[in-house]
Amino acid sequence: MLGTLDESAKIWIYQSNRFLSEKEVLWLNEELDRFVKDWSSHNYQLKAGFEIQENLFVILAVDESSTTASGCSIDKSVRFLQKIEKDFNIRLMDRMIFACLLNPGEQKPSLFSLDELKEAFSIGTINKETIVYDNLVNTKKDFLHHWKKPLGNSWLNNFIS
Repeated sequence: MLGTLDESAKIWIYQSNRFLSEKEVLWLNEELDRFVKDWSSHNYQLKAGFEIQENLFVILAVDESSTTASGCSIDKSVRFLQKIEKDFNIRLMDRMIFACLLNPGEQKPSLFSLDELKEAFSIGTINKETIVYDNLVNTKKDFLHHWKKPLGNSWLNNFIS
């Protein structure tokens, strides 16, 4: 998991276009565990971890303090995730689906396309205080502290107002 990795670890967040079942999450955990144990860069084992959050987000991380993730190793992760997409009939690479929490204290995010997000904002279903998931954070520290943030403080704000 991510717990043992340094806060400077490089992180990639992939959001599914649908929620995964508990059975799918168990299977995906096994697949991810095998993948990160074998993940290497130029024949050097990467210190890597993963998490599945909210049955929706696949998070991969690499602590690059000893070995950096090369282009080839990143390509391996993308190919692995493309296989997962095919096996589960999901989309993980679609960056035009956004997750947000519609109500304070809500645990399960709602999913929106960009057009749906704009419409929800225009009719007041969401506002600048609505919590969105910023899947573009790129370190474990940013993930821990800035992954969920008010829409008004996110890059998405540029597209809806």
